[in-house]
Amino acid sequence: MPTRERFNGLGSSGTEDKAASLEPPSSYWPLDNSTLHLNDGQSLEVGEPIFQRSRTSGRGTSVFRGMAGLKNVVVKCSYRPSTSRTNEAQIVKSATDFARASGDSWVIRHLPAILHGEERELGSKCHPSGNSGQEYTESGVLRIVVQEELHRITELTTAAELGEAFRGIFRCYRWLYEKAHIVHRDISLSNLMFRTVNGKIYGVLNDFDLSVDMNAEPRFPSDSEQRPGTLPYMALELLAPRPPPPRHFYRFDLESLFYAMLIASCHYHDGKKIEDRPFEEWQHLAPTALCYRKNSFLNLGPVPAPTSNFANFDDLNWDLRAMFREGFHAQAKDDYMRRQFAHKSNFDQETFGGLVTFDTFEQILDQHLAPLT
Repeated sequence: MPTRERFNGLGSSGTEDKAASLEPPSSYWPLDNSTLHLNDGQSLEVGEPIFQRSRTSGRGTSVFRGMAGLKNVVVKCSYRPSTSRTNEAQIVKSATDFARASGDSWVIRHLPAILHGEERELGSKCHPSGNSGQEYTESGVLRIVVQEELHRITELTTAAELGEAFRGIFRCYRWLYEKAHIVHRDISLSNLMFRTVNGKIYGVLNDFDLSVDMNAEPRFPSDSEQRPGTLPYMALELLAPRPPPPRHFYRFDLESLFYAMLIASCHYHDGKKIEDRPFEEWQHLAPTALCYRKNSFLNLGPVPAPTSNFANFDDLNWDLRAMFREGFHAQAKDDYMRRQFAHKSNFDQETFGGLVTFDTFEQILDQHLAPLT
């Protein structure tokens, strides 16, 4: 089996001596129509913002459209309090190189094409602690990633296209986890994209900013007070008001993928959001309230019907919900036996006792989506 190589250089040229500078220099983020100077000597015109998010932990991300010569690109600038985590450009390049070396080049069609990546150390900043309310000080980095521009998965308008994109993303995620030992940890609708090659649609798993290389670091870093993920798509157990699990199970990301499929098929018609969106409340709830809503949905409520574009997703959504519900019930039964009868448990938390696995998830996808293509 080939050995995975490390992406040692921060920029495409491998040079690290020149720090990236943003104009105006007083800001960490490029402004509209600003120039971004990269450490390999290139300059990009950065324009329209696509996405911006800040967090109380000191993390923040801004994504812009840009031009590299005559080529449309996307520029992502993210501030991270820690300099120790493997960065996104390194993770994607490592996975891409490993796919080529291991004869799994098909995966590359489902990964973003990173054109450039670099880091700039920003020194120390103070942030509020998530538990005590007191401030703590951490050094930070500005991470800059330049990549090809992709299409949002919500632009797809048929069940066959959307189903093919989701199946490709699932296969990519499974390969990353089982072969490359990378866990994504932030599956959300905004991170699921597609590209078209020779008329064929390929789903793309995007945004590896919170990903973990399991060869280099644990799946749930002990020094992080932040549970990874995007709230509306986070797994139920990561939202619960109790200490998080000791590591990030892959079924958490499968649960997030289910929520993304659910929202894509129930909220979008002809590439646009519908008026009455059944899961819109999830976008606005605090973690504990969202935990209760998701628990109710998984165990009690009906599964809303998809829009007419994606009517073929109806049985798929019901079957995936049933799979996770059975898993939670099995976990609760095992917990009851341990607490009440001192039962010695060998219950596999990673897979809900074998009920939620890559194989069971893929079987449901293939049953309902393969006939559409």
